Parts: sequence; structure tokens; C-alpha cells
Amino acid sequence: MRHLLAFALLAAPLGAQELLPWLDTHAQRFLNQRVERVNALRTRAEAEARQKQTRDTLLRLMGGVPEYGSPLRSEVTGVLRQPGYRIEKLWFESAPGYPVTANLYVPDKPGKHPAILFSMGHWNVAKAFAHPTAANLALKGFVVLVYDPVGQGERLQAFEPRLGASLRGGATAQHMQDGARVMMNGTALIRWFILDSRRALDYLISRPEVDPARLGATGCSGGGTQTAFFAAVEPRLRAAAPACYITSFHELFTGSVGDSEQSAPGFIASGLDQPDLIAAFAPRPYLVINTEEDFFPIAGSRRAVADARKVYALFDASSQLEHSIGPGGHGTPLVTREALYAFFLKHLGDASVSPKEQDVPPLAPADLQVTTTGQVATSLRARELSDLIVEQTRFEPDASPEAIRKHLKTWTREPEPALPPKLEYLAPTGGGKQDAAFLIVQPWKWEEPFVAELRKRGYAVMLVRPRGTPVENVNDLNADWLNVTRAAMLGLSLNGLRVKDILAGVEELAAKHGAKTIYGYGRRSAGVWLAGAAALDARLSAIWMHESPASWREGYQAPVHRSLHEIAFPGAAVLFDIPDMIAAIAPRKVYFTDPGDAMRLPVPRHGDYTFRPYDSPDIDYLPRFLEAVR
Repeated sequence: MRHLLAFALLAAPLGAQELLPWLDTHAQRFLNQRVERVNALRTRAEAEARQKQTRDTLLRLMGGVPEYGSPLRSEVTGVLRQPGYRIEKLWFESAPGYPVTANLYVPDKPGKHPAILFSMGHWNVAKAFAHPTAANLALKGFVVLVYDPVGQGERLQAFEPRLGASLRGGATAQHMQDGARVMMNGTALIRWFILDSRRALDYLISRPEVDPARLGATGCSGGGTQTAFFAAVEPRLRAAAPACYITSFHELFTGSVGDSEQSAPGFIASGLDQPDLIAAFAPRPYLVINTEEDFFPIAGSRRAVADARKVYALFDASSQLEHSIGPGGHGTPLVTREALYAFFLKHLGDASVSPKEQDVPPLAPADLQVTTTGQVATSLRARELSDLIVEQTRFEPDASPEAIRKHLKTWTREPEPALPPKLEYLAPTGGGKQDAAFLIVQPWKWEEPFVAELRKRGYAVMLVRPRGTPVENVNDLNADWLNVTRAAMLGLSLNGLRVKDILAGVEELAAKHGAKTIYGYGRRSAGVWLAGAAALDARLSAIWMHESPASWREGYQAPVHRSLHEIAFPGAAVLFDIPDMIAAIAPRKVYFTDPGDAMRLPVPRHGDYTFRPYDSPDIDYLPRFLEAVR
């Protein structure tokens, strides 16, 4: 953690300026209610009850920590001798066939030593980035295990050997791919990161050099996230020091909330904020490390520490919670690293040892490489996290139309104050006025020529611009992840609320403009939202889905998918699939042109689908649509 390295969150541009303030209004309401509950705590017993509630809530939101009950397989593949310590290059299995690559720093001194679990942030080199800090801890008498997070270092997901890279992109992009996946099975990605941390701690305890009564954890950025969440639910840790992460969602929510493992669905709606992760550890020693100019707001960091200190005070342990703030941006400058050494020496090691940092011989990532090829995918034939997620999923068969409508209604629930839908009614501009009207879901500009042609032919048109659209990064693999994730943290389904916006367009067409026959058109993800609305409202006489995904279960099970966040409904992959939702529209018709696969490519498939020549205008297919649905 020696050098500053910007943590690229790949923040998605907001398509609609109204959405974020509306979401933030509800976030602040939840957060303020939480502050009132924390301020009402008066006794240690009440604080302990709050801690239990926090842990229970975290485990419920994440779906528990996966349990495999398998032996802890491991192998040391090499040893580097350094002045005063050695580095063992090793891997251990977090789950069967799912290896974690790591470096173990062991002091040369005999006997049992305190040990530190060192989780890594979103640096592509992963464990190699920690070398200077881990080496200093080893020189000060600590055994240190530094491991690669999934999607980083030697654990790239969807790894393509010919490219030497992941087909998904960088670390955050890989995490977001699995984040959309777990959103659709009703769990949270952090559960898999905690599994790695838990098995890493098991490995540390198995080592004869380690004193199991003196275990600590640290990490910066994404590693700070892992440390904070793991410490909140892991009783074996005696001290914790998350760096460049802890803040409060009071300040953070409208900014870089973090990628999928950092943003558990329902977290804020369940009455939690980051200070609860600290407070859950009380009265054990805890050090929060921040910097003045981090994108994790320092004002929120000060707020979080002050909030958690109230709980520590009820344990008569205020001095056990420490806060170190360094200069500069995201990272751990020297002053905070030396605060880290001093903290662990005081609480786990020998307090008489100097916390001053020593120069250590630099090592390249290749020096610290565990596997022969540099990737577990090719050296160890490792399974991928997506394999484990899908393996644990139990798909419910043959959902009834009634069950599907019940789930859809749940996802369309909106808190007050509601966000008004963006609707625009366009009268016909020519031709004889048609009896039918078209509702066009228009999150992009592509539909404008089709709309103009419909109006020329005598059709009235209702344009519905669902909240948070247009999605400006529409061609990104993880398009719309930020807005969907923010809403999920509030217990809301953004795509469900988009269905609600479409229903408002149906209501206005029917009630205000007297439309008796309403046809709906939706392209790409908008077609899925439209199908949800049609399943709920029979006033949609027929719908036209174009270039929409034919199945979200296909995307869920694919190692790489495109724009799954845009059609992610909570737990939907478990409950039913897009063909089931289309079946719930019957006997009304669905005209489906160019259905997409997991990557949104139109590929031949069985079913009632129409495939069009490339770049053919929608209006050319209007007669076929009308014929198909009448």
C-alpha cells in the first residue's frame, strides 16, 4: 500500500438527472432513522443487541457464508528467502476446485507469532502490491497472509489465454458481472469474498508458526471493504484495521458507492451504515485509516468513527477505537502505514518494537507468482466463481402466471414521495386516425424514426422514458450497474420501477386519451420491462419486443454477459424466466424480433421468434406485427 493508485470505479453516467436526488432522498431517510436508533442506545446490553442485529442482518442480506465442509487443501509452490523473513508462495482452496493464490510472510524468529490477514484492493497485480507493507509487518514479528481476490492477480475470471486477460475487463468489471448474477438469485457478492477470508484465516491458524489467539486483519480500498465486512461477522479476529474504505453513506451515496461486493442489496434499507461494521467489532481494537482527499469522503469517515465510538463507549472501550488520517488521495501514505504497524504491535505483538517503516528489497509481481502460468485457470484448471454461484442456485420450475404477477407487483412498489413518470403524448400527424395507439418505451433515440412513421400513419403515440434512462453506457458489459445497485441498496428494484413507469403510460393512454387498443413496443432491455408491464396490465393489447434478451437465465449462467443489470430483478433468475413472463401475457400476443442471447446477439433459437435482415427499419415490420397480433 505504498503508492497512491486511483481506484477506477467505472462510474456509469446518469441518464436522468431526477433519479439520483430521488434515490438520495430515500437513502437519507433510512440513514437518519438509523442514527436515531443508535443515539437511543443507553446500555451495554442494548449495544450488544444492536451488534447481534447487525450480524444477523448482514448474514441474511448476503445469503449466509457458503459452507462446503471440505478439507483445506493447500500447496506451497516456492519460497523466497529475504533478510529477516521468508515468503512462501502458495495456494489454498476456498471451495473444492476453487483455489486462492497467496503469499505467506514468515519472520525468521522461532516460536508462535501473531498473524495478519491482508486483503487486497482493486489493484490488478493484487497481492504483489502489498509487499512493502507485508514485509515490514513480518520484520516486526507478524506472520502475514496476502491473497489475491477473485478477479485479480492470478485469479482472473473468464480468462482468455490468447489475450492474457479476462474477457470481462478489469477487476471491478469482473466483480460487477458476478454482482448482477447474485442480485438475480437474491444474495450478495460479499458472501463469496468472506468465504475467501474465512478459509484464509483457517489456513493461517493451521500453520505452526501462528498463535491463533492473536489474529488481525487489514486491507486497503476493496481490501478495506473485505476487512470491515469480515471483521463484523468473524469472532476469531482480535484486531481489525480497514484502510481507505470506511465512511458513511450520508456522504457516499451520491458518489462512488463501490462495486458489487461493496454494495450489498438491502444494506441501507435494513437500517445499516458503515459505522455498524465498526461497532459490530466492539470492544475489540479497531483502527480506521483514511486520507484527506480520498473519493471515500473524509467527512463521512469522521462521522462513521464518531458514530461507532458511541457504541464503543457503552463497552467502556472508547480508547480501543482509533482513527488515522493521512494526506493525499486514495491509498495509505507513510504516516498511516506506521500507524498501522503501531496499532498491531500494541494490540497483538510486541509494543516495544519500533513502528518506523524499514526499507525492504523490492520484488516484482513475477517474483511473487504462485502458479507456473500466472493464472489458476490454466495452471490449476480452477473453477470460476460464476460456476459456484450457478451450482448453488435452485431454479424454480414452471412459475404460474399468478406467481409471476405477484413478484412483478412486489418489484414495482415505490416509496413516497414517488418519482413522477416521464410521459409524452404525441397525436397523429397524418393519415386516417387509427383506432389503436402505440406505447413506445423510449430509453434511447433509436425509436424516433419509428415514432415519426407511426404518427404519419395515423397512430397516436405515448412515449415512456423510464427513470434513469437513457443509459449512456449502453454498450458496456455492465451497463447501468450503478443506478441499479444504488436502488438495490435501498431495497428497491429500479427495473421494477421502470415497469411501473410503463404502467403509468398505459393508464394515461386509456384514461386520459381514451385509447381502447394499446400496442406496446420496447427495444433491448426496454422490451423486458414492457413484458413485465403487459403481464400486469391487460390493457396492453399486444407487445413488440425487438433485440431483447430471450432469457435472463442464459445471462445468469453465462461466464460473460452483457447488460444483465438492466434486466436484473431481485431473485428473478431463481423464480422464473423471460419466456415464463411472456406466457403470463397470454392469450394476448407477443411479437418478438431478433431475440438476443447472453451477449445480446441475435442467434437462431427455437420458439415463436422473427429474425430480420440487419438494420431493417422497424416500420417495415409494422404490417407483420399487426398481422401477428390480431
